[in-house]
Amino acid sequence: MASIKKIIRQALRRSGEFCVTNAGDGEEPLWRPWKATVTSVEEPSGGRVIHTQLLSTTGVPVNVAIPRP
Repeated sequence: MASIKKIIRQALRRSGEFCVTNAGDGEEPLWRPWKATVTSVEEPSGGRVIHTQLLSTTGVPVNVAIPRP
């Protein structure tokens, strides 16, 4: 049973279509459809900051801010 769960988790991660959400103490993680979000914010200095989400190697979404002059 554990090997089947591992195969399914690997397939979900590799697809790039799903992300994982921790369910809580002792509960199984929940997988949900994932779409990248990208926003751009203008700074008072005139530069811009691009905010995006990437999937980590474990399938958890990570927020990234990229400053642009």
